[in-house]
Amino acid sequence: GGSGVNPLAGPRPDTGSGRAVTPAGSPAATGQVVRYRKVSVQDQPNMIGGEVMSCLCPVDWKMEGGMVWRDHPAMPATVHLRVFNPKGLEQMESFPTLGFNWGGLLTPEMGFPVGANYMGNEVRPPVQTAMQYLKEIIVPRYRANVQARLVGEQELPEWAKAVSQHAEQTPGVQVQMHAGKIRLAYSVQGQAVEEDLYCVLSTTFLPAAGNMYIQAGERVHGMRAASGRLDDSTRMMQTMVTSVRMNPQWYNQYQQVCQALHNMQMQKIRAAGQMSRIISQTNREISDMMHDSWQRRQASEDRIARKWTQAFRGVETYYTPIDQRPVELPSGYRHAWVSGNGEVVLTDQPNFNPNAELGGSWQFMQRHE
Repeated sequence: GGSGVNPLAGPRPDTGSGRAVTPAGSPAATGQVVRYRKVSVQDQPNMIGGEVMSCLCPVDWKMEGGMVWRDHPAMPATVHLRVFNPKGLEQMESFPTLGFNWGGLLTPEMGFPVGANYMGNEVRPPVQTAMQYLKEIIVPRYRANVQARLVGEQELPEWAKAVSQHAEQTPGVQVQMHAGKIRLAYSVQGQAVEEDLYCVLSTTFLPAAGNMYIQAGERVHGMRAASGRLDDSTRMMQTMVTSVRMNPQWYNQYQQVCQALHNMQMQKIRAAGQMSRIISQTNREISDMMHDSWQRRQASEDRIARKWTQAFRGVETYYTPIDQRPVELPSGYRHAWVSGNGEVVLTDQPNFNPNAELGGSWQFMQRHE
């Protein structure tokens, strides 16, 4: 989780970020048929460029935002996406992965007051829990424009455990994960909504560096719906989060950028031109080692996603013959189909056949145990 590009977790739509591409389509829910379209999140063309990741999205929803690049040697890129129903109140938002430092030589006397920048991280005292992170950092920064009331909070220990099992272990470094969610109530254009904000808080303690703390709020996302409808809508939105696939070509170059920045991080990286030069020197060929790294990461992401959705009921696992892997979809439907381009249809109509109704080439998806 140290690269900053966590699935659906990260730049403000107004920062000149790479745009997300949403194909136009017919309504997502027609009668008893729910339809998802595969959408692609694109990088900025002046950075690595190309597709960063893809996910399933209700076919008539829109997506805005994308990749944000910043002056941060360990996490130079992050994601800020908003996927929303243009005809309703439902939305799923993914927030930037933010980093914080505290302790050691980071004192006001050494030129590091609270709020200062150290190696791309903000200097501020550590928080204790994921819920505290959401309340004290995410809500003031991203929900200051609404009068949000806190109406609930919950720890998610199984999700934290799943993430920590796949974190890299370094001798002499203590890493702790804490996961949780909070529920907010506020109004949008005079209509009451509820929103669940989720987060995994990663805390690294470095005794050898004068008892320094490094914290990051990872996998931070919000799911919103009309008041009283959120639990039902969450089933549909979970599919967006759990279906994320990183593009191995982009991931390969991004890992090389992070390594190059790590090698030079004692020198302050100032010029954006320097970042472009570093990107231009990366190799598009994916080495066996990098491919293994991508496969391990994707497999661990799938396991982490399953632990997250198991904290809530309302999803079922199907096997997609297109990507040859399990995918989690809302429960309550008898039949699921996938097309050659990754679009998914769920229905409880026994006679519905998308090959006849929608055209194209569709395969039936089996439930996956």
